[in-house]
Amino acid sequence: MTKIKKTSRSKKPGLSKIDRDVLKELTGDLPTTSRPYLQLAENIGISEEAFLARARKLLREGYLRKVGAIVSPAMAGFRANGMTVFKAPSKSVARLGKKLAAYPEVTHCYDRAAPPEFPYNLYAMIHGRTRKEVVARVRKIARELKLNEYRILFSTREFKKTSLRPL
Repeated sequence: MTKIKKTSRSKKPGLSKIDRDVLKELTGDLPTTSRPYLQLAENIGISEEAFLARARKLLREGYLRKVGAIVSPAMAGFRANGMTVFKAPSKSVARLGKKLAAYPEVTHCYDRAAPPEFPYNLYAMIHGRTRKEVVARVRKIARELKLNEYRILFSTREFKKTSLRPL
């Protein structure tokens, strides 16, 4: 009879409670203070230096992908936004999506399945200071990308907009 020796699989160690707390603090909005990381560190009872060291470690290990600012278009003066839906040839969606996403006025860009009753498969949120400005930007983009069939769906009211938080 042959004996099979069990070997342990090397696993990445799980996150400590402090590491989980640091991640949780970083997934929300940063406080608008001169030292936001100090406040986040105080929320979980560690020093600012320890908080930043843990955040750097989490970045290196791949638990945290990036820390960045998300600018509120409305607070930056962009009061009009239109979810623009384009009817793009299926074989060109990936190419056109990459080009569309490269425009600075586009903050979100998606390829979506197009049901027969709504034949639009390329979506982009386009911002401007006024509706007129958004319409002009969409027309320019549509002309440059040769996307002649589109609609602009303007927001009329915002019900919720928050940063993603762990459940």
